[in-house]
Amino acid sequence: MRRHFRAYPAISSRQQGADRLVYSEDDLRRVLWQAVDPTFEGERPSTIRLAADIYLSRPIELGAYQYNVSIEGSGRFAIAEGGTFTGSYLFGLPDGSISDIDFVNVTFSTTNVALLFNGSSLTTVDDFIFEECSLELGVFLSMFQKDIVVTSTRIDIDDYPPSHSFGVQDPSGVGDFTGVLSIGPYLTQYESKVPIIARTDDGVGFKEENPSVAVDINGGLRIQPVEITLSGADPVIDTTDRSFFDITIDNATATGTMTMTAGQAGQVVVLYFQNTATHMVVDDTLTMNVGKTYHAKKPTQDETISFIYINGKWQELCRSENT
Repeated sequence: MRRHFRAYPAISSRQQGADRLVYSEDDLRRVLWQAVDPTFEGERPSTIRLAADIYLSRPIELGAYQYNVSIEGSGRFAIAEGGTFTGSYLFGLPDGSISDIDFVNVTFSTTNVALLFNGSSLTTVDDFIFEECSLELGVFLSMFQKDIVVTSTRIDIDDYPPSHSFGVQDPSGVGDFTGVLSIGPYLTQYESKVPIIARTDDGVGFKEENPSVAVDINGGLRIQPVEITLSGADPVIDTTDRSFFDITIDNATATGTMTMTAGQAGQVVVLYFQNTATHMVVDDTLTMNVGKTYHAKKPTQDETISFIYINGKWQELCRSENT
């Protein structure tokens, strides 16, 4: 009796149709159009797998569509500027909204082109993802043209030639970029083209794209206070993961000497007292050294005391009696 076997179960046919292998520029153009062509009746591609380096002779002009497609290079293949390429960018973006294209493990290779995605002030890009991609550059390269508004986009570049310049957008423009840029060991998160947080070999920057020290803040510094009430005999402040305490003293029960739990070397703590103590005092303890003129002193309303933890104790830095 002759038996017949399927290479794939019937349920796999849809997934097979959703994946496309492309070997050439013409293949890539055709399959990208199938993803959005309103007249296309087959299974729309969801994953476009590069089976060879794709050399472009001219830019690929994308449409104002939600593509819902992933282009995968397997870490081996590139979308490249061909030897006969004519144009100043690899992909053209339409007036209007374009969204949901992922590039995964794709190398972008250019010789003369200085722009990957070109559009206009009428172009909005949303949810473009570049995951573990690489760059091979001949000149300075920008991801997006200067006037484009880009939102919810993540750019993760693994291999990047450090001798070349790279930008999210043409630096002469005023376009907005909201998302995350990661290049090798460097990370920058943007909101409307303003960097929120950046990480380089020198440190971490907050609204500072090129930090020059371990922590570089281009703006105000806010330390969130925690509100606590001190009560009972010899009340203890838990300094775990906190630097600013807004303190109310329960004078009906608070007695003896206030103290603080051990901290981390270099940790700074600021104490602010909402009211004046009736019985409780701040003094030297096993974990605290106070200023020599303030032994056994009752804190007063609006008084602040600052400490730094070093050599196994909280050492007083300064205090202000704001009464």
